[in-house]
Amino acid sequence: MIEYILVTFLMVLGFPIGYLLAYMCKDELLAGRSWFLALSLISFIAGSWFFLSDVNYISLSCFFAAIISGVAYWKSFDKRLTKIKR
Repeated sequence: MIEYILVTFLMVLGFPIGYLLAYMCKDELLAGRSWFLALSLISFIAGSWFFLSDVNYISLSCFFAAIISGVAYWKSFDKRLTKIKR
């Protein structure tokens, strides 16, 4: 029971970490938009593969990376974060 709560907490923790990463790396959001999408998709596919292969801890790491890169990809469309300062 406690393991499920811990896993849920760690997966939810990926969202604020993704927001923090996007905020700290504003200048990289536009340049890395396609890489964030690729990393998110590859991590999700690998996480699904490892989950089906019953290697749970590696799958959780892949899903965590997919959440973080997905948030960074999503925030790359935010005009307030990607405003170019001159």
